[in-house]
Order: sequence, then structure tokens, then C-alpha cells
Amino acid sequence: MGLAGVKYQRQLVLFYERQGLFGGNDVAMLEVADFPIIIPGDKRTITVNNTNAVTADFKGPKGWNQILLPLLQQLIKENCGG
Repeated sequence: MGLAGVKYQRQLVLFYERQGLFGGNDVAMLEVADFPIIIPGDKRTITVNNTNAVTADFKGPKGWNQILLPLLQQLIKENCGG
């Protein structure tokens, strides 16, 4: 998945998180994602059947940054020699 896919996944997860909704399609998407990131909600946090799934410790942007920034550093190191 490219950076555009990661950005789209982030936007979708955050939208549903704000709404307090997660549907079956969202779980299905996260189960096949290369890097599924789950942002905890106020009411509940979903679980997915994907060994790569990571759940943030924090809600919203803080949780997203907690997971995404180290992931991006890892991907850059692995793929760009950086």
C-alpha cells in the first residue's frame, strides 16, 4: 500500500471513529490492509483478524501519530536506505 492508501485509510478510520461507527466493510478493509491501524474509540474499539494490526494507546490524531510516525520511519529505512 502506498502513502496515498495509508492517507485514505487514516481518513476513513478517523471519520468512523468520530461518528462512533464501524461497519463490517471497515473491519474487512482492515483485515486485508498491509498496515492496519486501529484508533480506539470513546465507546468501543474494534478487533480485526490481521497479525499486523496495531491498536493505538490514544484516540484521534495523537493515537494516529503514535503508530504512524514510527511505521513511516521503518518503511523509509527498509525501502529507501534511510
